[in-house]
Amino acid sequence: MYTTAFLATILAAVASAAPASNLAARDDTYYGIGLTIKTTDAFTQPPVYEPAPVEINKLTSLGNVSASEIKFDIPTASHVDVNQIECRAYKDAAGVVPGSAPFNAKTPAELSTNLVEIGSVLCYIVTEAEKV
Repeated sequence: MYTTAFLATILAAVASAAPASNLAARDDTYYGIGLTIKTTDAFTQPPVYEPAPVEINKLTSLGNVSASEIKFDIPTASHVDVNQIECRAYKDAAGVVPGSAPFNAKTPAELSTNLVEIGSVLCYIVTEAEKV
């Protein structure tokens, strides 16, 4: 009898804790950075920049935008340290064909003096060891 009562107490405790643990495991926090995409060539004045919000570790489709430069819009960072973020642009929406070298808050992606097609962007966190 003692074992049955003890087991019932443990099962009841686990059952009551289950909903709380499910809520704790759910994290709806948005981790992202805003980019600005220069949609004019190097010779057009004044230059035109379009905003592009990008979630960290998620390939973001840009819909084949014509661009000459991509840079960080630092004030729009959400729950991330912009100094630990690196991004890369791709010519295609699937993120297969590189369209830029990796870029960060200090070094924008200088794509071309003319406009080039960019289909997607991937931003991710890098550690100090990975930057070396």
